[in-house]
This record gives sequence, C-alpha cells and structure tokens, in this order.
Amino acid sequence: MARRKSHVTSGTPVTSRRLYDVDALRVLATLLLIYYHSAAVFTSKPYHMSNEESSYVMDVFVAFVSQWFMPLFFLLAGASTFLALRVRSGHQYVAERIRRLLIPFIFGLLTTVPLQVYMERISTASNRLSPINYRGSFLEFYPHFFQGMYPDGNFSLHQMWFVIYLFVYSLFLLPVFLFLRNHHLGQHLVEKFADIFAKGQAVLLLAVPIALVQVVFSDSYPRSPTGYFFWLNHFQYVALLVYGFLLISDESILSAVERNRRPALGMGLALAIALMALLGLRDYSTSSAAPVSFTGSLAFWQTMMATPRYVIEWTLFAFGEWFLLVAILGYGHRYLNTGSRLLRYATEISYPFYILHSMVIIVIAFFVVQWNLGVLPKFLIITTASLIGTASLCELMKLTGLTRFLLGMKTNRKLALWVEVYAARGLLSEVEGQWRSRNPTSQGNQEPGP
Repeated sequence: MARRKSHVTSGTPVTSRRLYDVDALRVLATLLLIYYHSAAVFTSKPYHMSNEESSYVMDVFVAFVSQWFMPLFFLLAGASTFLALRVRSGHQYVAERIRRLLIPFIFGLLTTVPLQVYMERISTASNRLSPINYRGSFLEFYPHFFQGMYPDGNFSLHQMWFVIYLFVYSLFLLPVFLFLRNHHLGQHLVEKFADIFAKGQAVLLLAVPIALVQVVFSDSYPRSPTGYFFWLNHFQYVALLVYGFLLISDESILSAVERNRRPALGMGLALAIALMALLGLRDYSTSSAAPVSFTGSLAFWQTMMATPRYVIEWTLFAFGEWFLLVAILGYGHRYLNTGSRLLRYATEISYPFYILHSMVIIVIAFFVVQWNLGVLPKFLIITTASLIGTASLCELMKLTGLTRFLLGMKTNRKLALWVEVYAARGLLSEVEGQWRSRNPTSQGNQEPGP
C-alpha cells in the first residue's frame, strides 16, 4: 500500500500545495459577517443597535449561524497556523502575530469600538444590548469610553474580541504547534492521529471532545454578561485551533473530511433543526436571569443550563456544530481549492474588512431602523450599504503604508521587518527575564541573544 503524504514530514515546497480553500472559506465567512450582524439588528434578543420590529426569520438565521460561525474562524485560524509555521520559525511567528493581531487589535479597539458604543448610547431603540443613554458629541463621549465595563459601562471589545483571543491562544499554543511540527515524537503523534481519523467516518467522532468540554464546563465557570470571559469559549476555541492545525497536517485527513461532507451536512442540519425545535418548546424569552451572549443570537445554549435536559442539549449542539464544520471544510476543499485574482484581492482585504465591518453596520443601522419601512427592506438596505461601505473603507485604508500597517495588511517590507524584529525581541526578552528571575543559578549557561 502506498504511503500517504504527510504535510508535516513531506519535503514538497509549500507553494506547490497551497490550500486556496482555506483562504476562500475565510473570505466567505468574513462576507457572511455583514448579513449575520445585520440580521442581529432584527432579532428578538437585544443587540448593539435594534429595530423596534423583530423577525422570527432573523431569529432562526442568527441562531443557526451562531452554532458554527465563530468556531469556523478558529478552525481556519488553526489551519493557517500550520501553513505559517511551514515557512516561519517560532520567533518569526511571534513577531508576525504581534504585527498582524496585537497592533490591529489596539487600533480597532481605540477607533472602531468607541464609535459603536457611542451610536448605541445616542440611539432611542428600546431593545439595545446596553440601554444607557448619552447626549453629546462623539468627541465629548470618547473619554467616557474607558469608564466601566460594557454593558453596565462603556469599555467593550465588540468585534475585536476575536483578534485578541486569537493572539493569546496563538502564543499559548505555539510550543504545542512547534512540538507537533518539528519534534520527531510530535510528528509521530500527528501521523497516529491521521491513521485513526482518516478511516471511514472517524473524523466525525472528533465531536466527542467538544461535547465533553461543553457538557463539563457549561455550568461550572463564571461568565460575564457580554460573554468575553465565558470560559467555555476558551476551552472550545483552543480545541478548534488545534483541530484546524491537525486537519490539514495530513492529506489523508483532508480526504476524509471531503469524503464525509454529505453525511456531515445532513446530520448537522438535522441536529440543528431538532435542537431549535426542542428549545422552541420553552418560553425562555421572559427569563431576565439568563445572560446575553456576545453573538447577539437567540443564545439558546445559555438557557440549556436551566433544565435537567441540558446535557442532552449540549451534546446535540456540539455534534451538530462539528458536523456542520466538517461539511463546510469538505465542500470547501472539494470546490474552492483554486486560486484566482478575485480570491487574492478578497484575501488581502478580508482582515481589515473584519475589523471595520461592525462599525459600518452600526452606523448605517442607526439611521435605517428609524425609517418607516418593513424588516426586509431595512435588512437589504443595511446589508447592501454596509457591504459597499466596508469595502470602500478598506480601499481607502490601502492607500497609505501607515493605515495598512495599523490594519495588519502587507506594507513596506523595511517597516514591517523593523516592527517584527523589535516587537518580538521585546516580548521574548520579557519572557526570558521572567524565566531567569525564577532560575538564577542557570543564568551563566545562557547563550547571548541575537
């Protein structure tokens, strides 16, 4: 039997096996953000900007997408990490994470988020996520942005939570990824992983650890009203990052994902429908004690913990989530693994598009929800205007090296290299200093830094 190709140990150049489907799925997921967050304006649950008339169709759409949407981003991020570490050392990877994640996070947090909070504060909608009123200009409000934690205060992460989560997770998991990528024992573990989960429908069983994490930790850890510190999210997203790294580490696993795309889609949709039908039997909308998810969705997973059936419901949720992720990856690998000029362009602006989209939606929705129109016309106006507005803003941000740098885009190579070198050196020096302070006897054995 011919030996399968392992991306971990194979010496074939990266460029000959570029996975365009990873880029394409990330672009499509980023595009879906426009419709997902615009739909949240019309749900029965509170959101940053809310229409007086809600829509059950929007409730269902947001609830369904919430099940797999952000997990998909972390799964793709894990795959991108594997590809990045094929051509970068650990130090280079840390520097790249600082430039691509930490700096855009700070920029987005200080520019896009305050405007969103301000628009919510001056809105008169009754179903806002944080119904605190403010009267004054944006410049007058800006210093107040740093007062208190949202929703009781003003300081919030909004869409930037994903960026800082990914930055922290990436540094936390880097030793694990380097071990799996470079160490002979790690490579052996990856091969064993492929041997087990590339057979038949075994890849679908990767839902079991996710289900265990969700059942065990769903009611055991504190959470904030906005969900930023919902500990279950941390366990799940870290697991999905590792999954993404492993799934593209071996071609046989990719083949298994593609092969199982149809049954995964069927079972994922069936479980999603069953779960929403089951939870639809309860009138949980009147429960003020249930915390509100940061996704602004129906937040049905948060109501699960109020009933003895939550174990079954969490299990259904986890399996449905994973099956849909397998289906998306499988169809993507089957039909989207081809490069094009359009994909190159969309890939370039997808990251700044993510950072800017929420701000554009909130600003546009602030005006549109006040119009005397039905839900569908308002939704179409918000989505179309937000799509054009965000794309146009991305084009403007591409015009200068500074704005490209602040949004994590490719920029002047000398500037990027300078930032990466000094940022990584500073971070690594801090880590080294802490280690030496705890191990004073070993300082004389250290080699000088670069």
